[in-house]
Amino acid sequence: MTTIEIDIPDDLAQTIGAQSIKAYVQKHLELLKMQMLADKIGSAIEKSGIDWEEALEKARVEAWEEYQKNKP
Repeated sequence: MTTIEIDIPDDLAQTIGAQSIKAYVQKHLELLKMQMLADKIGSAIEKSGIDWEEALEKARVEAWEEYQKNKP
């Protein structure tokens, strides 16, 4: 983990508090990390050459048919 130092205006630090600012930044960094992972997943799906829309629709139809067949 990397530690960085940033300058925060005194009035902001006094109004919000250092812990609140730290929590805010950490949450936004977590969101950024999740967005980067989502982009990687999306890119991998595109590169796979599989038509995921078609595969998803086929799975949905099969699940529905299985449900209908086993319905009490």
